[in-house]
Amino acid sequence: MQDESQQVAKLYGATRTPHLFVLTRKGADFVVSYIGAIDDNSEDTKQVKTKYVENAMADIIAGKPASPSSTKAVGCTIKW
Repeated sequence: MQDESQQVAKLYGATRTPHLFVLTRKGADFVVSYIGAIDDNSEDTKQVKTKYVENAMADIIAGKPASPSSTKAVGCTIKW
């Protein structure tokens, strides 16, 4: 699905591309469990030491809160 109107990006506060949001269901609602960068090296995938999204998902699947729950998103700024 594509956010053509950018309504969802604005709702969650996305400021850069990519700016990742991992949502988990709490009852009938969704909450942000992780927000930020994909990993610790946006320039060279071979130099990645920490996979933030992968680690957050593993924590969530294990029933734990994502740690860290946020990192700084790195990328081009979104021009509204």
